Amino acid sequence: MSKSMELTILLGVLASFAGALGWWRWRGKAGASQQERGEALKTCRLLLGLLKLIQQHRGLASGWLAGDGAFLGRMAERRREVDQLLPRLVQAVAQEEGHARPCVTTQGFKLFRFRWREVVEGLPQASVEQSIAQHSMLVGELLEWLSALGEARIELAQDTDLPQGLVRNFAHRLPALSEYLGQARAIGSSVAARKGCSPVARVRLMFLIARAEALLTQALERGGSLGLGHPAAEGARRAVAEMAQVVRSQMLMSAGVTVSSDDFFRIATAAIDGVFAWVDACAQELERCLAVPPAPSHRRLATGPA
Repeated sequence: MSKSMELTILLGVLASFAGALGWWRWRGKAGASQQERGEALKTCRLLLGLLKLIQQHRGLASGWLAGDGAFLGRMAERRREVDQLLPRLVQAVAQEEGHARPCVTTQGFKLFRFRWREVVEGLPQASVEQSIAQHSMLVGELLEWLSALGEARIELAQDTDLPQGLVRNFAHRLPALSEYLGQARAIGSSVAARKGCSPVARVRLMFLIARAEALLTQALERGGSLGLGHPAAEGARRAVAEMAQVVRSQMLMSAGVTVSSDDFFRIATAAIDGVFAWVDACAQELERCLAVPPAPSHRRLATGPA
């Protein structure tokens, strides 16, 4: 074999080895990115669980502070569930803080837990309006963290090929929809307990229901395969429509408030649960999409990091 042929073979082997090494290094980076997206999805699920519990606690607190003592036991149950969930989030936040630009920090979450404890301890002395405002500040933080995680860790991650609108519905639109409904549940529960709707509460309820319906329409239209026609989306749509009808016909009419606080809380909770069932369907689809790393194209193999 001539020297030139040996050199050609050697160069070919080295080129093949370099290409294979580049592929394995690309695969390792894609795998790491895939794992990060999976961890972010788990953290989002935990945050959604906490969001739901604090929203429920806010609604129960409103009814209790307005005079319905039957809500007290369920409030205590929601607090126990929050206490069980918080340590799991502490671990998830510590992991997220390992990123160069974390979406949520350990210090920020410590402050959140401190404020939650303040809300719980100060509740007996609070007014309905103060309780709603304090709870809503906590919910606002959770919504910001959710939206940031969804965008930074899932939607904008490299080599992600996800259905259009899926992440936005999962981490932004539907959680925001649940909050409009959650605030309406809190205000409506106090209105129903008092059997009277003040002008301020009337305006607020009308605004919240209108915003919820607008956001619902947006989520349906932009949800892709998990939007219009999907069973979870349609279930949420029907439940939200029922809640809106009860607010308009049994709280805001000239006849006065004709629904009990317990019945309204149940109807509103069914609507919010419908939204969270839709969120869960989105999460399951994301888990399915992220379960297997995307197959590299020839272009990616050629231009991927060496």
